[in-house]
Amino acid sequence: MDLSSENNVSDCSLNASRNFVTAAAIEESAQTNTVLIAIFTALLSLVIVVGNGLIIVSVALVKKLRQPANYLIVSLALSDFLVGFIVLPLTIVYDAAGEWLFGPMVCDIHVSFDVICCTASIMNLCMISIDR
Repeated sequence: MDLSSENNVSDCSLNASRNFVTAAAIEESAQTNTVLIAIFTALLSLVIVVGNGLIIVSVALVKKLRQPANYLIVSLALSDFLVGFIVLPLTIVYDAAGEWLFGPMVCDIHVSFDVICCTASIMNLCMISIDR
């Protein structure tokens, strides 16, 4: 009997150390996930800015593309460009840090741009669907 009680004690010690390692691994995993999400959303923001910038520049430079139907697409590209250029970078920093780092005035400007640009994007999509 004495031997089995010693095994139970060592099993409890082993389980406690496993739980401690697991907690540390969970914390490291959470930090890794935060970094990966920040990198992914930063790349997404870059793709949004470059893609919509190309649309705006192409319509501005090519005369055949300057038609009224394409103005709605340029308007949509501009609103999405602003989301990728102004809104997403601040949101990425906020999500990665876990708190707002830029002060209350920038927070108000960020929220305003977020609401205005996303609403403009939705309204542009509605107008494009009506136009088509």
